[in-house]
Amino acid sequence: MVTQKKDPKRTKTAGELSNELLQKPAEAITPREQSELNYKDYEKNVAECVSTYSATYHNDFYVIAMLKKEKLLENMTRTFYYARKSCPTPNFDENVYKYHHKSGELEFLWSIPSKPWCLYFINNKQDVPRDMWAALSSALNFYDGTYDKLAMKENGEESLDYLFTKKGDLWKAHNTKKPTSKQPKIIT
Repeated sequence: MVTQKKDPKRTKTAGELSNELLQKPAEAITPREQSELNYKDYEKNVAECVSTYSATYHNDFYVIAMLKKEKLLENMTRTFYYARKSCPTPNFDENVYKYHHKSGELEFLWSIPSKPWCLYFINNKQDVPRDMWAALSSALNFYDGTYDKLAMKENGEESLDYLFTKKGDLWKAHNTKKPTSKQPKIIT
């Protein structure tokens, strides 16, 4: 049996920190506070991702910063940085950039909040404080298909026109190019 010696320089593991936080009373955390915690070294990590993949990909590519919640540790989230050749389909907890290889510029495409916050923004538009309007706009663009159309355009795909309807907390997309009799005509 192999045992690892604990590095004296290292303070605590992510699991130890998470367990300590679980012992404390739960506090409501705002998207702004969460983003400050998760994106402490954000710019450095994005730049590192760009430099790593610009040596591999000799054309334009997309850099994604995706926030993931740990399954076993409720209060633990991590941001994963990766690159890909095609533009990803928009998703919750995701920031996407396009790296232009020839010019060396990094273009911001979108940032989508978590699902609960998107639903809060959509359902409480009139109550969203001014400093959160960018997140509200992002949630609206995500739900109305603006980001889907942008991703399809970036990938050279045919654009689809969608009609979004809401039933309870669920949103449903309807293709308006091939309408069916079940599709509603007006969004409420």
